[in-house]
Amino acid sequence: MPVSFRISIEEWANQTFVPLKGKLYRSIWLAGIASNLGSVVQRIVAAWLMVTLSSSPLLVTLVHSVAVLPMVLFALLAGTTADIFDKRIQMIIALSFCALMAGVMWVLTIMGWIEPWSLLLTTFFLGIGISFYIAAWQSSVYEIVRSDELSSAISLNGLSFNFARSVGPAIGAATLVVVGVAAAFLLNALTYLILIFTLTSWRRRREERDLPRETLGGAMMDGVRFVSLSPVVRRIIVRGSIFGFAGSTLLCLPPLMVVGFGLGPRALGAILTGFGLGAMIGAVYSARLRSKIGSEGSIKLSSLSIGISLLILAFSHSIWITGLVMFVAGVGWVIGITTFQVAVQMSCPRWVAGRTISIFNMGYFLGLACGSITWGAISEYASVSVALLVASLLFFITLFTAQFFHISDKPLSDFQPIPDGKYPPIPDMDMRSGPIVVTVEYRLLPEDTEAFLKAIMAIKLIRTRDGARKWVLTHSIDDPKIWFERFHSPTWADYLHRLSRRLTGDRENFDHLYALCETEPVYRRCLEHVSLGRRSNKATIFVSLEEE
Repeated sequence: MPVSFRISIEEWANQTFVPLKGKLYRSIWLAGIASNLGSVVQRIVAAWLMVTLSSSPLLVTLVHSVAVLPMVLFALLAGTTADIFDKRIQMIIALSFCALMAGVMWVLTIMGWIEPWSLLLTTFFLGIGISFYIAAWQSSVYEIVRSDELSSAISLNGLSFNFARSVGPAIGAATLVVVGVAAAFLLNALTYLILIFTLTSWRRRREERDLPRETLGGAMMDGVRFVSLSPVVRRIIVRGSIFGFAGSTLLCLPPLMVVGFGLGPRALGAILTGFGLGAMIGAVYSARLRSKIGSEGSIKLSSLSIGISLLILAFSHSIWITGLVMFVAGVGWVIGITTFQVAVQMSCPRWVAGRTISIFNMGYFLGLACGSITWGAISEYASVSVALLVASLLFFITLFTAQFFHISDKPLSDFQPIPDGKYPPIPDMDMRSGPIVVTVEYRLLPEDTEAFLKAIMAIKLIRTRDGARKWVLTHSIDDPKIWFERFHSPTWADYLHRLSRRLTGDRENFDHLYALCETEPVYRRCLEHVSLGRRSNKATIFVSLEEE
């Protein structure tokens, strides 16, 4: 038995901490702890500062809402720029802006100019910088660790934040008591500088681009299209948003709980420390738990533990019981959110990772922001206990509706691009030539028609997800055995981008479709003929008997 236990501990440690063997990831991770620590202290102090500036519960909860609102408004833009530009440069610029905003908050506070609306405004601007940093960092993990370490690296990122959350409240409370509010804002600015210095040592390998860079607007649309046509990602986003909405009670209501007990910042620091310690435990064990019960099981366990915790908090009259329950809720919270983050990053290909992660963050933080406003309003017009009860009920409801939004664990290899040969240059074709029209001719037996129509719908989803436009399916009148698939790409560059996005997980769909055909499908690539006054595109047809 002792041997078996030792081996399991060894396996757990290797699975959880193996990414830290890499020097680059380790240095950024450690610097991130300092930055996360400063952010947690700043957020707690800002919430408490609002308590002293205003007696309105709604304004207190708005501090949290405006901090996460930029993740909703700017997430897609931040993810798109991370995908098409240098992620390291984006992180440095974003963190520099964060340091500037934290410095402004420090100056306003020491000068005595801080007021509720200036506090909310500077918190909002700070959130803008954080949104651009998070989008670039989360999509950079692919480049820094091996694919088999990705899940553990994401869990460690959660551990970094939640370690800061566990000790941050105590430091925040001590800062309030000993040196005051302004010092917390200054500390936050300095921690951003530490992370900036670490990132300057990252010599990121320049990506070789065979294709021209996507336009910003087109890349944003491609990201939205991919997510809208990816059922797995859609389910993760919907459930992550609901999780954030209901769970935001744990982040925005603690100051009001403490006020209800008639206590001060030390008590706030104590219960938030309990939540942070629980979150840290959850982050350490989340990877191991997912390997045992899968993503769906982890999320259900998380929702159950938080729902029960909120129910107890609604009737708690003891600061000690509240602190203990917040510890349990912290374990469940991080297991849940880490599982969602791992699931979304494991369910998207590299070319659209930043945009997919950012759209998930958009939904999740929209849930947090709307939740904070909702629970603050309920607390103001009813009570904090009523808000906790409603949120608890929502978590229990999600347990029963999970079957309609089931999250499956697919291997990461399914989302790797298919290595494709390069097409030889075509005379008179440049990247702006277009529109490009592709037609595919299928010949099949009439008895296979029903199976073919089901299979071709899966192919339509893949092609449009990767960027195909104006997809249509036609049936030959002259020969009932022949079907034609037709779709467009606006330019030759768009056509090549679409080809580069094919995934290994799609092969099964194509193999199934081709098995229904009597002969190999015939692909034809055409340059659409468009007359524009005296100018016209020359109609050219390229024939390929092989799959694109």
